[in-house]
Amino acid sequence: TQPLDASWPIGSVVEAELVFFPSAYPLRALVKERGPVAFDAPQFEMNIAQAMEAYAAALARNPWLERFPIALQNVIPLRHSEQWVVRDAADHVLALASSFAKEWELLALSGGHPVQLFGEWDGEQLLPLSAWANGRLVKL
Repeated sequence: TQPLDASWPIGSVVEAELVFFPSAYPLRALVKERGPVAFDAPQFEMNIAQAMEAYAAALARNPWLERFPIALQNVIPLRHSEQWVVRDAADHVLALASSFAKEWELLALSGGHPVQLFGEWDGEQLLPLSAWANGRLVKL
């Protein structure tokens, strides 16, 4: 019931010590100690295959996991058949959530080139929440 801390600006990078809520696969945490705020490009390191491996490992520990945070590097948004997807360099694809309404904005942001993308995976579809492209973070 605690509101989200609004002092974390979009695009900020913070060194912090976290205390995680108990869980078989902890995703929620409180900040115990916070360092200085900086603004820098996020360092996303996962491709789609690695993200699916991480999701499978999380699901094995917590089969009731409804959403899983995914930070993807170098994915290109595109229309495939009748569905929007993101594709990585290995030609792996993830379907974008049907509830995502900013497909064209994401495509324009990418200019058809790879972007870094953060979103929530529900086991079937990815809901993009933000993207890093052309030196800036964009909330989607």
